[in-house]
Amino acid sequence: MKYYFIFLFFFITVASSAQEKVEMEYPISHKNVPDTAKKVICELFPGEKVKWILERNNSGDNLEAKLKVNKTRISIEFDRNGFFEDLEVELPLSDVEKEAANKIKSKLESDFDRFKIKKIQHHYSGNQVEVLKLYQTGVARLRFISQRFEIVVYGIKDKKINSYEYLFSLEGDFGERLINAEENTDNLLF
Repeated sequence: MKYYFIFLFFFITVASSAQEKVEMEYPISHKNVPDTAKKVICELFPGEKVKWILERNNSGDNLEAKLKVNKTRISIEFDRNGFFEDLEVELPLSDVEKEAANKIKSKLESDFDRFKIKKIQHHYSGNQVEVLKLYQTGVARLRFISQRFEIVVYGIKDKKINSYEYLFSLEGDFGERLINAEENTDNLLF
């Protein structure tokens, strides 16, 4: 029986730690960015100011180009070799279809006593050509693109404050919730 409880404790510890997202960002010089990534950014956003970031997380290192176009924050992620991974466009909740927004709010209300949405991103991944075509023209072969919402939320539950990342489908269906380990939420005001 003693071994059963040890196994159960180990299993719960491993399962709960798997839900924690650890992500650290460090600015890097464009000189350290592979030409393949710089080429994508130059073609999409000629003349725009780009901030390059090295992102370290649970699954390894990535490169991220962050920029602001017409007051909209955009990030494009690449692997360490400069190959496209995804594109994220920040948007307000009011830009999310009403039915999807209601489902998202309902899920957050059921998870927390109080919450504050820090940011919402429309996440596009899949075939680079199709994703970038969709971003530029609004038209692409959607079967080659995966889309979802990534939402960063500060939530209070049982007097404990944490930062979370939620994943939802475009229809507002819940996908996943991760705890953001690096966020300091001790001094948040709601």
